[in-house]
Formats: sequence, C-alpha cells, structure tokens
Amino acid sequence: TLRIHLDSGDVRLLAQASAALRRQVDPAGGVRKLPASGADTVLNADEIRQLADLARSLATRFPGIVDEHGKPLPADVEFGFEDGALRLFQIRPFVDNAEARANAYLVAMDPKAEDLARQQVRLDDAPL
Repeated sequence: TLRIHLDSGDVRLLAQASAALRRQVDPAGGVRKLPASGADTVLNADEIRQLADLARSLATRFPGIVDEHGKPLPADVEFGFEDGALRLFQIRPFVDNAEARANAYLVAMDPKAEDLARQQVRLDDAPL
C-alpha cells in the first residue's frame, strides 16, 4: 500500500505485500496468477506519476460519483499497468452498506467500529 502525496509527489510505503503470487491479465481472457517478482518496488516513477494524474482528474472525468445532495463520494478504483501504461479497469462509488452496519452479528465483531467511524484520519500521520 502506497500513499502518494498529490501536491509534492512524495511516496510513502504504508504496508508491504507478502503474497507469493501476482495477477496478470491474460490476452486470451481472464487473469493468470504468476509468481511475484520479489522486487522491492511495485511501481516505477512514471507509473506513480500516471496514478497521481488519474487521482487528480477523477472528479472532472467522472463527475457522477456524488451522493443525493451532490457531495462527492469516495471512489473504488481498480487499475493496473500494461507495458507501463495505466489501465483503468473499473470505477464506482465506494458504497457504505447501511444494512451491514445495522447487523447485530457484524457489529458485535467490532465493538469499536462506531467510535472509529467518528475519528478523523490525518493522511500525513504515520499509521499506528
């Protein structure tokens, strides 16, 4: 997981994946699972730039991602790179499920969730 600061271009590693396999689009259709490279970096500088450009342009390129009051919603963006070029697979509103939030069984699994939901997260701070 990377945090890319859109103004400065600074990149911070928040979490490192340890998966043995990676997914690659199969030209014949579908997705193949291949061994992970084991490289220290996943994205190069140009790919990071492309991703930051996409993030900056989301609101104007996809203006329909708003709630019933016209307020912008967070987006669930799925993407990948092919030969160094950014490919957008899917973008949709990140929808909160009110039914799941009201499910007593799920609520009991995380009794602090309601308190956490009210906390503001500073993206400049280091994760705990």
